[in-house]
Amino acid sequence: MARRQFRQPHQRFGATLAIQFQARAWELVTGASEMEVIAADLTITANCDLVIADGYGRVTNATNVGVGSYAYVVGKAKYAPTAVNQRIRASIMPRTVKM
Repeated sequence: MARRQFRQPHQRFGATLAIQFQARAWELVTGASEMEVIAADLTITANCDLVIADGYGRVTNATNVGVGSYAYVVGKAKYAPTAVNQRIRASIMPRTVKM
């Protein structure tokens, strides 16, 4: 009896798994109007623009970006955090803003 040869994921499913997962994740992000984010510091106020602060994905106030730089805003905070690393709600509004 001959052994079956191992097949690559794209041969079994028609596309690589990574591409399938990326497409599904993108649909989830674009279908949402709000998100929960983790505050990197206490400079966040209600209705302020949020940008990614560090490699962990925590967010901070867009005013912390240097003057003359571009801020890649991910959304607006619904309310201010009371502690660092606290989860807060934010509305999703991705855009680029020159500071």
